[in-house]
Amino acid sequence: MPQCTRLLAWHWWSQAIQSAAGILPNVDSRTEVVGIDESNFIGPDLVNVARHLADSGKQVLNRRVGYRLHGAPFAPMPELLNLAESIAKALAICMRCGKPAKHSERLVESTDDKRS
Repeated sequence: MPQCTRLLAWHWWSQAIQSAAGILPNVDSRTEVVGIDESNFIGPDLVNVARHLADSGKQVLNRRVGYRLHGAPFAPMPELLNLAESIAKALAICMRCGKPAKHSERLVESTDDKRS
C-alpha cells in the first residue's frame, strides 16, 4: 500500500468552543481521542464533560496551564487531575534565567489580581 493512502486513515480537526457545552456536539461517535487545549479557561463544567467522554471510551487529553500567577491552581484543574488515569507535566521556561517555571508571569497591568 502506498504511504500516502495510509495518511488518509488519520483524521483530525479542531473546533473553537466558548464553553464545555460546545464539546460534546462536536464529538463524532467514531472519535477515539479528544484533545482540549487551554482547558483552564473552559470552567468547572469541563469536569462532567471529561468524565462523560472517558466513560464512553474516549481518551481525553487536557492541555492547560496548571497554576495562576501567584501559585493557586486554575479551576477545575484539581478535579480533572483526580479523574486522570495518567498525568504528564510540562513546565514553562523562565525567560530570565532559563530554568523550569511552575506558573505564569503577568506582563501587563490587570484588575484581575486574585491571589486565590
